[in-house]
Amino acid sequence: MGYLPQLGFVHEGGTLPFIYDIADLYKLETSFPAAFEAIRQEPGDDGEVTRSRLKARVEDTRLLQRMPRDLKKLFAGET
Repeated sequence: MGYLPQLGFVHEGGTLPFIYDIADLYKLETSFPAAFEAIRQEPGDDGEVTRSRLKARVEDTRLLQRMPRDLKKLFAGET
């Protein structure tokens, strides 16, 4: 990720708001493309293709390896 947007804590309540905020940082390169790829591949997808495409996007972008480094930069105020 070349640029880390400012993290705004916008989700509240429940037990997972911080997770949702972190997920929002990466949705443009993971969730959105996966959803469009899935609907193009299988218009009647019940979520199975979408989950498969999302898993592939996470792996292809090496998201889990990058995330700790990205969050460290974010919390340090670096871009």
